[in-house]
Amino acid sequence: MHTFAKMEDKREEIYERIPWETIDNPRKDQRTLLIGLAAAVVAGALVYSFMSRPAIEPVPTQPGVTEALPEPEPTPIPVPTLPPVAPAPQSNISEADLYAVAPETLRSVASAHAEWFVIEYLSYDGSSDNANLRALLPSDIPLPSAPPETLVFVEWVGAMAVEEVEVGRYRVEVVARYMVAADGQTFQRVAPEVLVVEVVVDDSGPHVTTAPTVATLTPLPAASAQLTEVPTEIAANLSDAYPGSEIVGGKPNESGWMLVILNLAAGGVIRPVSVIIP
Repeated sequence: MHTFAKMEDKREEIYERIPWETIDNPRKDQRTLLIGLAAAVVAGALVYSFMSRPAIEPVPTQPGVTEALPEPEPTPIPVPTLPPVAPAPQSNISEADLYAVAPETLRSVASAHAEWFVIEYLSYDGSSDNANLRALLPSDIPLPSAPPETLVFVEWVGAMAVEEVEVGRYRVEVVARYMVAADGQTFQRVAPEVLVVEVVVDDSGPHVTTAPTVATLTPLPAASAQLTEVPTEIAANLSDAYPGSEIVGGKPNESGWMLVILNLAAGGVIRPVSVIIP
């Protein structure tokens, strides 16, 4: 009895005070439950939003190649509207004018053809082939004739005047100098002659229209050179370049002095020549 009483006393002592702080608060449990439910709802919404998005497939690229971003399209620039261009006025130049040859060119053609004709005309002798002259002389005019032993040498020819008689028709005065050897060995110089040749220039080229007229050339009176005595210092400068030359005279000019001297040429011929001394 005594023992049982002690146990009961001890039990009452143990349960005399209940530790209420160890008992969970029901309100606190409700708040915790509500917070957990709200967190679960939010997490579910986030998972649903993420899972509902379309998948983005990566674009495969080559190693070491960087994908360039597309360039922005250029903004179109407005082009101003230009006023219509007025048509060019019609030219008065016809097609025939475009193909027309300059008058000086025609004169040169007539002059050259006349010189060629005079060379063939005067050089015809006993040894000549008549092919060239026959092609240049009108067909109804006979060729010259010469003894077989006669030789002719033309030194030079030159046109000194060209007159346009009408369109495409020219009268050319040609000066010629030539030598004749009647025996084929000894040449004699003939006085200069003037041959007047009529030349027509058309689409086919230049043509001699008839036999030439021939006249002896008479030189004009010679002009004076108006030479003066040359100063000593100028004459001294000349002696170094032309030793032994005789000074005829001279006159000053824009370059210094122009002197005329007698110069010894090949073959022992002494000729007057002009020399400039600065």
